[in-house]
Amino acid sequence: MKVKRNKPLHLQIANILKSEIEKGDIKPSEKLMPEDALAKNFNVSRATIRESLRILEHEHYIVSKHGAGTFVSENVFFISNALNQLRSTTEIADASGLKIDKKLIELKAEFADKIVQESLGLEKDERVIKIERVGFIKEEPIIYSIDIFAMKLAPELVDTKDFHSSLLAYLEEKSNIQIVCANATVSAVGSIEWPLNGFQNKMSALLFEQVHYDQNQKPVLYSIDYYRSDHFKFHIFRKRDIS
Repeated sequence: MKVKRNKPLHLQIANILKSEIEKGDIKPSEKLMPEDALAKNFNVSRATIRESLRILEHEHYIVSKHGAGTFVSENVFFISNALNQLRSTTEIADASGLKIDKKLIELKAEFADKIVQESLGLEKDERVIKIERVGFIKEEPIIYSIDIFAMKLAPELVDTKDFHSSLLAYLEEKSNIQIVCANATVSAVGSIEWPLNGFQNKMSALLFEQVHYDQNQKPVLYSIDYYRSDHFKFHIFRKRDIS
């Protein structure tokens, strides 16, 4: 397989192997070719292959087993969504043929801070409900989310001991609030600490800060979502204006 000599070889090879894993050409738990065979296949040195494999292992695509070889991670999976398509995390996972399980970290009523007040047009002393959750796929934590909205929209949630549902679906069913659009800021985060016992790994993520609007164009939900960048891919169609 040919690689371009004017670009870093180890990055090209890592991206090629990533693509094959993501497309399913190399299956979960499947053993990769030995380093010397990969080096011959790409016409590069074994040192270059080792650098490529380090990248894949760091991003959890593969695992090395001493004395056995290198294997595609058993729990490797990828979720894709268009940036201009507004979906709940549950809907995004369903579209990829995956099931997401959500663990409630905290659900409480509190007074809105200045950012939330300004984002949702709330009064200074207005109370909100804050829901903090972690989403799992195949027992792997993949999204950490914080949702905040005016308590008057769903006051019954204050007494809820657990909440696993899609919040967008809940607001539509219980409060007749249909989220139709959102204003989002997307940024890359070098690492986040997950609020989970026994899972203190710092992992890079895509941060979505969003204000969601209902069918009357009124802001009703402020959310902060951290999507693990080794499992989520977001794409957007871009068009150039030509005069």
